[in-house]
Amino acid sequence: MLEFKDNVAHGYKRYGLRINALQSREKPCSTGRVDFRNGVPGESTDVNKPILSVFENFLAFNCRDNGVQAEKMGHTLFKNMQLLENRLGGIIVHTTNFTSKAFPVILEDILVVGHSTDNDHGKDEVHPDEKQSGVILPTTEEIRVKNIQFVNFEKNFTNCFQTCAMCQNGDFLTTGGTHYELEGITFVGSVHQKIFFMG
Repeated sequence: MLEFKDNVAHGYKRYGLRINALQSREKPCSTGRVDFRNGVPGESTDVNKPILSVFENFLAFNCRDNGVQAEKMGHTLFKNMQLLENRLGGIIVHTTNFTSKAFPVILEDILVVGHSTDNDHGKDEVHPDEKQSGVILPTTEEIRVKNIQFVNFEKNFTNCFQTCAMCQNGDFLTTGGTHYELEGITFVGSVHQKIFFMG
């Protein structure tokens, strides 16, 4: 799959869009492994070049978990998305195993709204231990975030970015640091809350 465009998800019990193990390549039927991010021997990007997969013009609102959940990702562009009032997160990119510096996961031109005045989720009373995050960043590297606007992330259970996706689950712990590239981040009605929540 190379393109996903002009779709809407509303009120799903889990995810508006879930992607698991997407690594588009020039030779998709090759038997060689390409998990070069985790030290697994396999084909380099010189041998089997990644192809950019594009997810564009997507609206997800009021989903129970995340507007978008992406796992085991290759070279992918998420562009021009509106992620509104999703209960746990706007977008979570769990792992970027099948990327490299030249072929990253890119989040670009995305609006993430924590809540509106009409829909406050009642989370202070109903789920006091749950956090709501706009963008949940991966345990791996090679992700670029550009032109993201956060609106109304000012409640005590909200934060704009969360690092180390799924680190609360002991199966996904990571060691060392992780490098993220962020550019053009803006905040509306989010000035009194945490920008980053670590893990």
